[in-house]
Amino acid sequence: GLSDIVNPRPQVKLELLHHIPRQHRHMRIVVSENLDPWVNMRNAMYLEGRKRIFGERVHGVVFGNGYLVDDPHKLPDLVATLSAQDTTVLYWGDIDRAGLSILDKLGEVAV
Repeated sequence: GLSDIVNPRPQVKLELLHHIPRQHRHMRIVVSENLDPWVNMRNAMYLEGRKRIFGERVHGVVFGNGYLVDDPHKLPDLVATLSAQDTTVLYWGDIDRAGLSILDKLGEVAV
């Protein structure tokens, strides 16, 4: 039946665009400040089946756009839905005042 092809898992309902296709015990996700890099990374993983981005093994990508760090609960809630033993968060953003501010806040909420 339907249960043979549908494998439900808790989904984060945080108004975040994310592509995290599978759960792993050790997760590495990339938070992207901007939509275009997020779309490109998601397409590389989803459409092309890539497992490495910039030479790093990556299990998922999240579009942050600053909203992810404006609420100190969004990233921890997202990580909690992954049910991983540990999760490493990488950041891809602009090297400008806003991008560095997001990186700083991300460091605070990712601890």
